[in-house]
Amino acid sequence: MAGGPEPVEGDEQHDQHSSVPESGVLGDIPERPERLRASGGLGSRRPLPTFPDRLDKPDEISDASVRQPSADRSALIQQMAASVVLRPDGTFDVPVKLTYAGAQGAREWIAAAQDPDYVLREAELHLVEGFFSELRADVDEIIEFGPGDGYKAAQIVGRLAQHDLRYTAFDSSNELLDAARLTLSEVRDKKGELNLQLEFLTLDLEDPTAIASTKRPSRGDGETVGMLLGQTLGNPTNEGRVNMLRNIHARLPENGQLLIGVALVPDDQKTIEQTLTAYRAESQQRQSLIALEHLGVADAGKLDIVWDDASNTVVGHFTFDQDVTVAGTALSFRRGQKAQVLNSHRFTETELVQLLNDTGFHDVKVMKSASFPYALASARVVEKENAS
Repeated sequence: MAGGPEPVEGDEQHDQHSSVPESGVLGDIPERPERLRASGGLGSRRPLPTFPDRLDKPDEISDASVRQPSADRSALIQQMAASVVLRPDGTFDVPVKLTYAGAQGAREWIAAAQDPDYVLREAELHLVEGFFSELRADVDEIIEFGPGDGYKAAQIVGRLAQHDLRYTAFDSSNELLDAARLTLSEVRDKKGELNLQLEFLTLDLEDPTAIASTKRPSRGDGETVGMLLGQTLGNPTNEGRVNMLRNIHARLPENGQLLIGVALVPDDQKTIEQTLTAYRAESQQRQSLIALEHLGVADAGKLDIVWDDASNTVVGHFTFDQDVTVAGTALSFRRGQKAQVLNSHRFTETELVQLLNDTGFHDVKVMKSASFPYALASARVVEKENAS
């Protein structure tokens, strides 16, 4: 579920504040946030966590057209194969969330996020710090959906000037939850004056059945802040995005706040080309093909990454050049068929605000990055009967 590290594109640009329905703009970010300690250092770049090697062994191939998974990978492959859907147009939809499945997916995600050239993480963190600096009350709890390696949360938690805090993380990847647990535990150990309660829970945000399976938490005296960062909202289909936000809405108290980071529609063709160049880099293509690697079919065709003007989305299609079947599953691909393995939607401000309003969030405020076509939005949870 963790949002993949977003390739950086575009030139420097000034902050752009525009009016959109039911939205506002966050105030200018102070250079030294008052509610955040000036010094940090906690949760800084750390060595890649070690995950079980059993999920990273190459497939045992007994036939050129049938890929045989090892016994230890069968459960993971069965789960992944069941998530692949054949569309009416004959294209297979491989959910982007499968990119982060298993130890290999988690390791690739963390490696990309910790790459020194991946500067968007710090740009987004700067926007998040600005939000926390303007809060007038203590934070009761931070609930992060898709924490990745826990880096951004660690920077915020490590600098909050308060003594008690709960941190809860939800992700569909147990391996990424383990990585976040290591990072936040380090903060708790180093910051002895902070009573930090940690909880890490498995959740598929795109699962519509999970919405009704939870009870809305009670509102406390302080703020509860949910976070969905790193362009995670842009990865699923339209239906998946709605399910994501409804699952988050159900797990925040009334009047709780959500911070959400999204990539914006590029302003010109040059920026679009820069976007595609970033996605076509070898490391990004490798990450896009992780799901097919797990299934043992990543060498059975070619990946093509393009910009879809109609949907404002970066799309990656893998075209098969041979017939291939994944052993032990009902999943098979035929020569000439395509599988969509990459879907990274870019939002307009109006679109984002409308989506949040439609899923129960109001009082939306948007602030754009000064460096990239990227924005951080904040919104409050409103119960349906209380929504205006």
